[in-house]
Amino acid sequence: MTGYALDQPAFYTLCESFDETKKGMFRLDDFISLCIFVQSARNLFTSYDTTGQGRVSLDFNQFVYCAASCRI
Repeated sequence: MTGYALDQPAFYTLCESFDETKKGMFRLDDFISLCIFVQSARNLFTSYDTTGQGRVSLDFNQFVYCAASCRI
């Protein structure tokens, strides 16, 4: 698979969380951090998506592990 298909709310939330200056623009280092986060999140998601259906079920402990693992 090439690229990522995020819905609009997820896309804007992701962009806002990496826009350090809150000016609606990314510095290069912000963009690189965003890309690393997305790749890490995808890798982690894929490890739980054992059927390849694009869906996972997590209990709270697994969710906390995933969230903590994706921090930069």
